[in-house]
Amino acid sequence: MDEERCEQVLEVDPFDNYARFRLSEILIGEDRDLTVAERLVKSIMTKDPQFMRAECYELLGDIEYSEYNKRYEKAV
Repeated sequence: MDEERCEQVLEVDPFDNYARFRLSEILIGEDRDLTVAERLVKSIMTKDPQFMRAECYELLGDIEYSEYNKRYEKAV
């Protein structure tokens, strides 16, 4: 699912976990809008703590490890 498709899905259902997760992956992978990506991941974890739990933590670690944040210790 690409960014455009994620946004289309989220227009219909703003709480779609898969679309929010994928959009977060895209934003983090392109190193842009990390604040939005972090908010999306945390909202997924709040709504459904068991939804791809390890992958969500991995994304949060990627945000901390990014060139923008450089919080390497926290990322681990």
